[in-house]
Amino acid sequence: MQIEIRKYISFLFVGGLGAVSYIVLAYLLTLTGLAAWLSSLIAYAGLVPVIYLLQKNIVFSSSVSHSYSFPRYFSVQVIAIAISAILPFILKLFQIAPIVSFFLVAIFVAIVNYMLQNRWVFSTR
Repeated sequence: MQIEIRKYISFLFVGGLGAVSYIVLAYLLTLTGLAAWLSSLIAYAGLVPVIYLLQKNIVFSSSVSHSYSFPRYFSVQVIAIAISAILPFILKLFQIAPIVSFFLVAIFVAIVNYMLQNRWVFSTR
C-alpha cells in the first residue's frame, strides 16, 4: 500500500512537471501563430522521451527493459497525442480558449496514462 502511495505521488509530481511543461510550451507555440491543435501536438510529442525516462526510472522504478517498455509507452503516447490534437480542435468549436483546452487535455491524458503505465507499460506481470 505504501509503495502504491509513493508511486502515485511520484506520478503526480512527474506528471505535473510534464503537464506544466506541456501547457507552457503549447501556449508559447500558439504565440508564434500556430493553431492550437498543432501547438498541442508538437508540445506533447516533444515531451514524450523525457517524461518516459522520468516515469520509468523515478515513478515506477522499473527494471523492465527499454525494448519492452518503450514500445508500450510509445503506444500509449500515440493515443495521448491523438487526444492532445483532437480535443483542442473539438473544444474550439465550442469557443473554448486554447489555454483551457490545454488544461483539459493535461488532466484527461494524465488519468489515462497512469492507468496504462501502471498496469501495462511498466508492469512485470
